Amino acid sequence: MELTLEVTPEIAELLSDIKSVMDVYITGGTIRSLFTGEKTKDLDTVVKDLDLLVEYLSQKYVVTQEAKSFRVIKVILPSGNVVDVSGFRSETYDLISRKPVVSPAKSIEEDVMRRDFTMNSLYGEVVEITGNKVRLRIVDLVGGLYDLQNGIIRATGNPTIRFLEDPLRMLRALRFAVKLDFEISPETFEAITRLTDELRRVSKERIREELDKMFLSNPAE
Repeated sequence: MELTLEVTPEIAELLSDIKSVMDVYITGGTIRSLFTGEKTKDLDTVVKDLDLLVEYLSQKYVVTQEAKSFRVIKVILPSGNVVDVSGFRSETYDLISRKPVVSPAKSIEEDVMRRDFTMNSLYGEVVEITGNKVRLRIVDLVGGLYDLQNGIIRATGNPTIRFLEDPLRMLRALRFAVKLDFEISPETFEAITRLTDELRRVSKERIREELDKMFLSNPAE
């Protein structure tokens, strides 16, 4: 499946610059919004060789590397807008902290298994850029396209593992269900109800943030 994404001229230029040296994918909420109609401000991109890209982009852009240990950099555009670029990575957790130990991943198949829900696990490979229009080839490795089209929130891989890694994902599942009017898959919902006590590992500030977003999107629900 191919889709077209409209972006600003400076983002189109950035994507063109990245694509000139390696394949680049757009992920997360931007891809999801092409199907749900949500408004999203963030643009998350992912590449295989982040280290090579940092060296290349630093010749033209301001690149901040504070989060490089997590395989993420921020590219500051002339307007001041910021685009996150991450490298393929794998994550391991100690089941105490929500912060993972990050290591490079060799493939997109490894990278996808760190993501929370199938609907957020779609990749849009940048095929062509014409003006401010970006032609994307959708890469779906975990059934996210089916779940998006059928209004299902399903954990990527084993839901118990995903929620033990980061318990905040349980509240994110509920928030997406409220915001998008989606159903949580039975196995994902069962894991949420069974692992509720794990939320004690999450800071009160992050819990409040998720609850605020739910109340702002649909307080009655």
